[in-house]
Amino acid sequence: MYSVELYNRVRRACHVEGMSQSAAARQFGIDRKTVAKMLKHAVPPGYRRQGTVRQNQLETGRAVPYLPNMTKPDPFRYFKTSCEIIRLAVMMYVRFPLSLRNVEDLLHERGIDVSHEAVRYWWHRFGPMFAAEIRKRRIEGMKSSRCRWHLDESVPRGSCI
Repeated sequence: MYSVELYNRVRRACHVEGMSQSAAARQFGIDRKTVAKMLKHAVPPGYRRQGTVRQNQLETGRAVPYLPNMTKPDPFRYFKTSCEIIRLAVMMYVRFPLSLRNVEDLLHERGIDVSHEAVRYWWHRFGPMFAAEIRKRRIEGMKSSRCRWHLDESVPRGSCI
């Protein structure tokens, strides 16, 4: 909302000095429609509520049905290793026919120092979670329009009476 001083300057420029609305809009850096409203009203219109004030649901005592990102704790919260490295190690072990020690060696070549026991622990802890994510993505992909089956023609078999 604009100040009373700006209203007075715009009104003076247009009414007293004879400046056009578009020139006043350029000079004061505001929209032409705003200038027209300023010329219509002598002072900025006050803010008035249209409806009743809504109370916060927490203040009224009613429970909030869903709070996003607050209901699911981060599963990687207490780990020093980043979640990308954990995901990479588990997916390498599951996706490719590698032993735990092979995964340890491949990660060591990339400059990541983890033991094969850590990879085994991560696999037991996060493997089901990653599998559920993959299943969810597969199901969502199958529901999309590109993977639907359509019946082109149907031929009735048997005798028609």
